[in-house]
Order: sequence, then C-alpha cells, then structure tokens
Amino acid sequence: MSWGGRKVPRLRQQVVDYYGVVCWLCGGTITDTVSVDHVIPRSKGGSDDIDNLRPAHKTCNIRRGNRMEVRRTLTSRDW
Repeated sequence: MSWGGRKVPRLRQQVVDYYGVVCWLCGGTITDTVSVDHVIPRSKGGSDDIDNLRPAHKTCNIRRGNRMEVRRTLTSRDW
C-alpha cells in the first residue's frame, strides 16, 4: 500500500478504533494527529495488517525509525 494515498486516513481510523489513542511507544495520550507505526517496520518485511500497526505520536514514531526494539519511557505528571 502507498502511504501517500487515500487509504491512509481510513487505515489510521481503523487503528484508532482498534487500539485507541494511546501511543504504544511512550504510553501518552495522543491529542494531535495519530501517526500509524509498524511494529515490524516495512523496511524489515512488516505488513500493513492491523496486527502490525499501532498508534503513535509522530515524534515517537520518527524517533524510533526502523528499529525493531521499543524503548518505552513513561513519565509521571506528578513531578
């Protein structure tokens, strides 16, 4: 699937409907546009199936890049 086509908004909505709006990388609530991240990156053979997709903040998705490991950093709001 081309990630620049019409299917992206529909797929993004399916990911949100299935997983919600919590970033799978940092655990924070996504209040802006949801970025769709691949658990197994497409560059490493990952598919566009819902089982391989998760909601993420755009910055978290970019920071992860195409690495397989997920470093989850949770921060407390109660400083």
